[in-house]
Amino acid sequence: MIGICFGPCLFCGVYQSACGGLYTEESGFAWHIFALGCAIGMFVTNILYTHSFVERHVDDVSHKKTLAVLLKTDAAGLTAYGIMLFVPFALVIACVATGYIHWAYSFVCLMMPQAVWLMDAMVKFARKIDVPTDRPHRWLGPMDNWDKVEEGNRYYLLRWYTMRNINTGFCFILAIVKLILYFAH
Repeated sequence: MIGICFGPCLFCGVYQSACGGLYTEESGFAWHIFALGCAIGMFVTNILYTHSFVERHVDDVSHKKTLAVLLKTDAAGLTAYGIMLFVPFALVIACVATGYIHWAYSFVCLMMPQAVWLMDAMVKFARKIDVPTDRPHRWLGPMDNWDKVEEGNRYYLLRWYTMRNINTGFCFILAIVKLILYFAH
């Protein structure tokens, strides 16, 4: 529900309000707005799912019915994680390839190295392989007050901050490209 509300519903609603409609006779349905909304919705959901996946065993014992608990296995959980992490990039590329949006929006792929690192970190978590948490890589983005984070929480926060930074960077790139294209025309 969070992904739907903060993704396609939000994007489509704002577009509807600002532009007067998701469908027009001349251009048809604004599929690109729906696709970009789904992309952001998946990222927002994945921020929450990062916590759910890391804490799924505790949630299961306390009878919480999170997606990670319902999926049961590491393989299913990591598959869901990968879908929510990589499909947003595929949606943008599909919109570019079909001509719905300008090719410059493909610059969101600059966030792909962080996404690959994060997927690897989640796989390592599932396999109980440590990821160094003393000093996060700078290229993963800001990690607020890292020196004050307790050692026991670093394994989770490193992944959470990285997912947050991917989402923020992705949205920032979309906004910058839109502004450049707006003023260039």
